[in-house]
Amino acid sequence: MNSPSTIPLTVEAEAAALVAELGLQAELEQMLDHARQTIPGLQELNVKFAPAYDTGEEGIILEAVRDPASASSSTWKKKQWWEWEIATFSPDVYRYFTLFTVSGNDDAG
Repeated sequence: MNSPSTIPLTVEAEAAALVAELGLQAELEQMLDHARQTIPGLQELNVKFAPAYDTGEEGIILEAVRDPASASSSTWKKKQWWEWEIATFSPDVYRYFTLFTVSGNDDAG
């Protein structure tokens, strides 16, 4: 199992550029730190660019890859993330960020 400081992080160049353009680097770092500390079975984090599509606004996807056993047995729910995000950031910040959790490999880490 990875410790919070060893969770691999990948940031797409387009995502990094949008975060910089919006001036939300500190907020992104806070979200990544919170994810590392609170999402059980976290194997890796990926920060991806989300094109505007239907919303008309570009955004950032935080992809949290979890080990399958943890994802299926954990009591952690994405609702906990949303509640923290709403309590921590203004709508002008959290509207740009979406958390997705996906199952990773049983043997990662």
